[in-house]
Amino acid sequence: MKTFLLLFLIPFTSAYSQTHLMDSLQNVIRKNGEDTNAVIAYRALAGLSINTDLEKGILYAKKGVELGKKLGFDKGVAGCYLNMSSLFSSLGKQDSAFIYNDLAIQYAKKVGEPGRVGLVYLNRADLMMKVERFKEALIFCDSGRVYAEKAGREDLIARAYANVGNIYYLQNNYRDSQGYYEKAFPLFQKTGHVRMLGIIKNNIGNVHKHLGQYELAVKDFKEALKHAEDAQDKISLPMYYSNLSDVYAEMKNWKEAEKNGDISLKYARSTNNNHQIAFSQLLLSKVYLNTHRYEQSLKAATEALAISEADGNLDQQESATQLLSDTYHKMGRIEDAYVFALKNKTLNDSLNKSRFEADVAKLQTEYETQQKESQILLLEKENQLHQQKLKKNQLIIIGSVLLSLMALASIGLLISRNKARQRTRELEIRTTLASDLHDEVGSSLSSIFLLSQVIKNQQNQDRKEELFETLTRNVKETVDQVRDMVWMVKPDEESQLAQRMERFAYDICNGLEMELDLKLEEVQDLNMEQRRNIYLIFKEAVNNAVKYSGGSLLQVLLKQSGHSIILQVSDNGKGFDPNSPKNGNGLRNMRRRAEELQAKLDIHSSPGQGTMIHLEYHPN
Repeated sequence: MKTFLLLFLIPFTSAYSQTHLMDSLQNVIRKNGEDTNAVIAYRALAGLSINTDLEKGILYAKKGVELGKKLGFDKGVAGCYLNMSSLFSSLGKQDSAFIYNDLAIQYAKKVGEPGRVGLVYLNRADLMMKVERFKEALIFCDSGRVYAEKAGREDLIARAYANVGNIYYLQNNYRDSQGYYEKAFPLFQKTGHVRMLGIIKNNIGNVHKHLGQYELAVKDFKEALKHAEDAQDKISLPMYYSNLSDVYAEMKNWKEAEKNGDISLKYARSTNNNHQIAFSQLLLSKVYLNTHRYEQSLKAATEALAISEADGNLDQQESATQLLSDTYHKMGRIEDAYVFALKNKTLNDSLNKSRFEADVAKLQTEYETQQKESQILLLEKENQLHQQKLKKNQLIIIGSVLLSLMALASIGLLISRNKARQRTRELEIRTTLASDLHDEVGSSLSSIFLLSQVIKNQQNQDRKEELFETLTRNVKETVDQVRDMVWMVKPDEESQLAQRMERFAYDICNGLEMELDLKLEEVQDLNMEQRRNIYLIFKEAVNNAVKYSGGSLLQVLLKQSGHSIILQVSDNGKGFDPNSPKNGNGLRNMRRRAEELQAKLDIHSSPGQGTMIHLEYHPN
């Protein structure tokens, strides 16, 4: 089960009691009206709102920016932009967070205070961590530390070290991570940041847990709890107790795991932290399951599932459904175990799909960034050679020859590197697909096993036949999944898209009263991602037509005309309203895949008029 690593965007605010301070700041605004004190108050209110009301905090920050610009108070504008960036990041809107952080950097440099610039750079590093751009995050950490040293700000130097520790931790480099946490700790001790001492000890505890050094992890989490209690940090206390509970569970010390899980749950309820309540209940459910208290395990996992469903937290939903399935299985309630195993499989599929798409997007971003860096280096080299040519006319002929040779060499090197990056990228995607294959097959086989147990214990013959049909269908779907995924990554079958489509269409229509009209041409020059997206759009469209249209004719067209690839799937069924909000994930998936291809997707349908899905794609 996941442990909590505490990362930290640093809001620009003061350190008084939050309730007292917010009341005082509201009075400052009412009393002073439009002056610099009001800007400072808006900035502080925005920072404090990170722990209370994010949307309201953004409004405070915007009012502070507006008033600060009106008064020419650049220092206040910089602080408001910084807090606005942190608020948007907490909302999960990272694009907006980067925009406002850029503005904060501009105004901080305009003010010229090294400490302020260092603070903004450290927040930039944290934003980079959140989008897994770790190389850039390290650069901003280093820049932030340099400015902090110029300002003599040991608290910011400590934060820079802590951020570097987080970056290495997120890349599973636990040894280096621990080294930077240990650099940060004495600086936080020196500056009296008690809450940060707790955060650092918690993170070191997570390092020791990942390294299997459980006794050290217990010691670290207990020290983190002491610092949190000294700082009256009620937000962090339930996290630290749950981390301590989790490491005791790893040690099979169920008594201590339960004790600390109960305390974590109590603190989480006192702060109305639903995410933490769910996490604590998952820990307790695991304890109850392993100590054979199945009813308590069900109760804890059920509450965790309800909270995670309300919050849309798929990771917690997956853990909860797995615990419920395992508990019901231990109780001999096989049908209930099977129901939650199916739910767990669906969640597992969704998470694997999201992770795969995130990995692909990350690889694409890295690939494009490397291309741009290579182009910039090439342009800089050409510019340098051009300047030399102007200054040394007597060497113009030699310089021109050298320029041409270097340009050709650079272009050749760039092409070679691009091909290597593309091969590496495809290999990484294939590796991810292989991992997805393992997860999906494992989950499907688990469901098949549980269903077979249900059939074995079923006395009603009609029900047994119905379940056997479901089992047969699940086995076929699993086999089809494996075949599809293997086909997608086999480079020697890149030209077999039409054959694959034909086989799928005939298989799904076999035995149905639906006439099939196929006009399929082989298409050329598609890479693995392009071929995969086109095939999955086709598969979704055919599935929808067969399952929901109620029509008697299904027509599929695939052709390559010049530089365009046309895919068209149509039926003469009952149709639907494409703009209805009730439409399911199928249409959204097709539109998203078309966007990834940068292709044009048209969906023509209306009630009683059938449906036509038309995709036009220009590979080049």
